Amino acid sequence: MNALLYPVHSMFNTEAMKELLQSDHMIGFIVMEVDGALFGTRCGSSREVLYKFTEEEIKYRRKGHKRGEPLSPHQYAWLQLRKRDRAIGRTIDLAPQFFIDPATGQPNVSGLILAGAAGFKIFLSLFFGDLDSRLRSKILNVVDVPDGGERGFNQAIELSAC
Repeated sequence: MNALLYPVHSMFNTEAMKELLQSDHMIGFIVMEVDGALFGTRCGSSREVLYKFTEEEIKYRRKGHKRGEPLSPHQYAWLQLRKRDRAIGRTIDLAPQFFIDPATGQPNVSGLILAGAAGFKIFLSLFFGDLDSRLRSKILNVVDVPDGGERGFNQAIELSAC
């Protein structure tokens, strides 16, 4: 911004600032964790968390399994895989709700950033074909963030440099 905003006359010139604000594009963010996701947007210097969810612990019941009895490592791993798959599926189902305008049927963001732990994004690629094609075409970058939630959202904004 190289324009003089307060010239000699008594009025404040805001034209240069209006141009800066109008040129900013809204970028959508999906920050994924093993047990949930955060949907957010960034436009200029403002950021907004649209929605955040966490998958509940899956109850394990089988014949002969007593309440309070510890799970075997295989049972625990199986429950974690199911929890992860449910979180990814729910993320893919919710993404159009936040990033596609229902009136026009077109994306309401100019780009989409996916963020998550390195290993977790490998599993996301298995479900990538299920993501809405209108959003798939808007993906600008996939970034590695060690944290989830709002901390991961802030890290994704910094790493994506948009």
